[in-house]
Amino acid sequence: GVDELKDALKVPRDSVLRILRNIYGSTTAPRGLWLDLHRTLTSLGAVAALGERCLWLWFSKSEKDSTGRYPKLLGAMGGHVDDFHRIGDLQSSEWQQICHQIDTAYKWGTMKTRSYRHAGTDISTIDTPNGFKIVVDQDAYVESLPDIQIARERLRTDDILSDYEKGLCRTALGGLQWLAIQTQPQLCSRCNILLTEITTNGTMQHAREIQGMISEVRAEPQRLHFFRLPTVEHWNQLVFITMGDQARANRPNGDSTGGIVSMVAGPESINGAVCPMMLIAWRSWKLRRKAIASNDAEVQAVLEGEDQNFRIRLLWTEIHGGSFLRGDPREDLVSATEKQVVQIKGIICTDSRGGYDAVEVNESPLLGLSNLRSALQAFQLRENLRRVGSELRWVASDYDLADAMTKKKSDSREALLKFLQCQLWSIAF
Repeated sequence: GVDELKDALKVPRDSVLRILRNIYGSTTAPRGLWLDLHRTLTSLGAVAALGERCLWLWFSKSEKDSTGRYPKLLGAMGGHVDDFHRIGDLQSSEWQQICHQIDTAYKWGTMKTRSYRHAGTDISTIDTPNGFKIVVDQDAYVESLPDIQIARERLRTDDILSDYEKGLCRTALGGLQWLAIQTQPQLCSRCNILLTEITTNGTMQHAREIQGMISEVRAEPQRLHFFRLPTVEHWNQLVFITMGDQARANRPNGDSTGGIVSMVAGPESINGAVCPMMLIAWRSWKLRRKAIASNDAEVQAVLEGEDQNFRIRLLWTEIHGGSFLRGDPREDLVSATEKQVVQIKGIICTDSRGGYDAVEVNESPLLGLSNLRSALQAFQLRENLRRVGSELRWVASDYDLADAMTKKKSDSREALLKFLQCQLWSIAF
């Protein structure tokens, strides 16, 4: 330990300290780095993205994109604390000059291109007949994932978990949760629900489920693929799709689980065609309110899905210069960003006929729902859809990939795993 720490702990300066648990450094250090980066990069002409505070964009001062409406995007830079991605038009002299200024602004560490590790994920650029694609995986992390540290004989019982064993389960879930958040969406709902279950009434059955997840992801880890969509010629032709689902009262104390997944596809997806899609965001969480009926829970989940869809569309339009069309800087920011988002098609999907009818069809005081709060959220969802030009679509349960975000049973994940293998899906009404 440094002298200041030993003095604070009132131990002799020639003594040795033992670390008993994880400790962390200054919580202000990442913010201090971000503030300095923000000042530096904006001074070099970068525009800070509103939808993502760790993303900076550069646009040409003289050239427009292919539509002639938006300034041409030269490049972008985004990161996590002190690890950064940078992408741009290497043929542009403007961008080459900006890259030189960035390179000389700081004393950078290792610089790698095409294939590298970023924040625990391995990112590879692969050439294909249709252009390059980006693959994100955590295979190396999966290989290092340890088994749950409970003896096999103990694991075979149905005993209640001790406090120490609960801690071991949380540790194992922590390792799985990093995978679930980054690259393995099929683990997401189980991590989320099990974390609650082992805290309230954990048994060895829960420990076995955690070990089963470790074995499953080792046997078949998933990878995320990002590629050019053949029917898209301009960035505003992309369609952003968000699916929402719920599982009512499947948690201790009658709480429910909500889940959403978001994908991006070409314009042919609007007509319900089976077409290439890419998974770009997902989430599983405990719904804020206890739901009286499934439609009440469904509205809560779909409302969160609409908000995620709005954020993705906002970020995509910002990346491509849509914010330059906001007009009067004195205009209300929410209204301005909603006008910006309308440039991109958004579709929200649910497999609940009752939830769909409540938002799109029903005109009774409570919209056919069980309580006023759910009805108010349905009114909010109806208004949000209208304001940003989104469409609410009712799809078959087997085609709602968000089902995998709300349940533990294996059949809820079949559709998601099938999609991850083939990258093809449909959102037929």
